Amino acid sequence: MSSEVTCNVTNYLTLDNKAKYYYEKGHSNNTEVYERICPANGEPVQLLILIATAPVNYAKRMAIRQTWGGHYGLRRDVAVGFMLGRTENPFIERSLRNENHLYGDMIRGNFVDRPRNVTLKTVSMLEWTLKYCFKANYLLKANDDAFINVEKLLEFVGSLLHEERSIYGQLNVCSKPVRSGKTKNQVSWKDFSGPFYPPFLSGTAYLLPSDVLSELYNQSLNTSFFRLEDVFLTGMVAETLGIRRVDAKEFGNVWMPWISPCKLRKTIALEGKGQHLQLWEKLLRPGVWCQ
Repeated sequence: MSSEVTCNVTNYLTLDNKAKYYYEKGHSNNTEVYERICPANGEPVQLLILIATAPVNYAKRMAIRQTWGGHYGLRRDVAVGFMLGRTENPFIERSLRNENHLYGDMIRGNFVDRPRNVTLKTVSMLEWTLKYCFKANYLLKANDDAFINVEKLLEFVGSLLHEERSIYGQLNVCSKPVRSGKTKNQVSWKDFSGPFYPPFLSGTAYLLPSDVLSELYNQSLNTSFFRLEDVFLTGMVAETLGIRRVDAKEFGNVWMPWISPCKLRKTIALEGKGQHLQLWEKLLRPGVWCQ
């Protein structure tokens, strides 16, 4: 299933507030950190995984480092990094500098890191990849709540035929904006006046081949800013560019608290809700035979 399935979608963004007016290009780390994350501009890297994280989410970053991120980040063909912005709290800023000194896996964009700016965080991922890891074959964008079965993801990537201008994840079609209630996904009629979003991939995790990154980055800067990053990038921007969104069943991208070890081994991504250690133990559980 791809973007050909629609519900009379039109671009209903009414304000001429292009993302480039809000986005400050560049990153504040030194290039030694970038070389550690992605050696030789990604020459040996099949899969780059960039994880969107908030400055205060130290526990989530550590859980990823202690499980799938740390384990697979040791491979030459996999690169793993955390993307976040700058803060206005000197204590948190000092803590982040110390953390990056220890682990060397954090990329700092030139935007204020707050919930409304998650779209800028994704744009910053694209910019960084195009500048410092442009030889990598695939970019997986993930949230720090996502649990990633990297072995299954590598298997999925290896099975892909070269479909030009296609991106992969859990596809949402005929999704309606949330108009009421105090949720982070609530959208006003002023910001988006249409009944349906264009087809988009769930932001928990989605896969972008390298051949679409430059197009997505450049078009994102010239698209009206919208704070739901998955709707913005994989919906509005991809729709404008005519990039196919492919529904891959392996991207569960939802919280499944009772998932079995065998089901987990067949899943690429799901929302972990802070349960990285428990899911990692379940994924590696010995003595479990699966058909």
